[in-house]
Amino acid sequence: MDFRSIVFLSVARNLNFTKAAEELHISQPAVTKHIKLLEESLETTLFERKGNRIVLTDEGYLVQKHYLEMHEIENTLIYELQQRNNKTKGVLRIGGSSTIAQYVLPPIIAKFHQRFPNVRISLVSSNSFHVLEMLHNNLIDIAFVENHSTRSDLNYRYWMDDELVIITGMKTKVGKEELTLEKIKKYPLIVREIGSGTLEVIEHIFKDHHLNMDDLNIRMHLGSTEAMKHYLTEFEGIGIVSNQAIQNELKWNHLKILPCEEIKFHRAFRISTKKGESRRLIDNFIEFTLNYNF
Repeated sequence: MDFRSIVFLSVARNLNFTKAAEELHISQPAVTKHIKLLEESLETTLFERKGNRIVLTDEGYLVQKHYLEMHEIENTLIYELQQRNNKTKGVLRIGGSSTIAQYVLPPIIAKFHQRFPNVRISLVSSNSFHVLEMLHNNLIDIAFVENHSTRSDLNYRYWMDDELVIITGMKTKVGKEELTLEKIKKYPLIVREIGSGTLEVIEHIFKDHHLNMDDLNIRMHLGSTEAMKHYLTEFEGIGIVSNQAIQNELKWNHLKILPCEEIKFHRAFRISTKKGESRRLIDNFIEFTLNYNF
């Protein structure tokens, strides 16, 4: 594909000439010129103004559809040629919610890198809300998240199940008796920060049991699972974290799980990509992840 078609796809995706210019590292007048020349060569109008924004015309949607197909064919061709020569390369920008990025993705990325050493991979970690914002703004290629909510401009794919567990420190007096919903309401509780996928899941599950977060004795919001684990070793109260995150602490007898028969915190990890976009390298990493043997 020529650069003019790439400029068109960027403008069509962002519906903004300035954002397209920033994304492509060229000037806004250059973007405008490329679109004008493309419209002249195709003898049609691709965008129209509505107020202070631009939208695709019907012809623009048609061009976008076929250019995306051409883009995918070109990426597939390059990828398959590289594979035949054992030279798969490229840049893969991955974002993961805190739990996934810290405890689940690293061994997968390491194995993938062993198989495809010429692929440069970056991994950023934040809460689910910020990771999806990064994907929306084209700062990453794939997002691995743990929250319930969805965005209309993103695709979501089920990845794996996860369980959240109620924990406390081994030295604390909490949990000497059987845990119940009433006790959970009374015990001092620490949770993740606003925007965390873990917190969103907890809120949904408590609502299913007719409990609001205001009904709980929340003492603190902390910005990471690691902070929660360290805090709970000396805290006379409880926290709720992913079972994936505390295996070492259980082994070292720093923390313990408090089972509660009245409530279970199950959730799904999901993989998210932008709608209308596909790259062979992205698809390959997703398939590798889905088939990874934990």
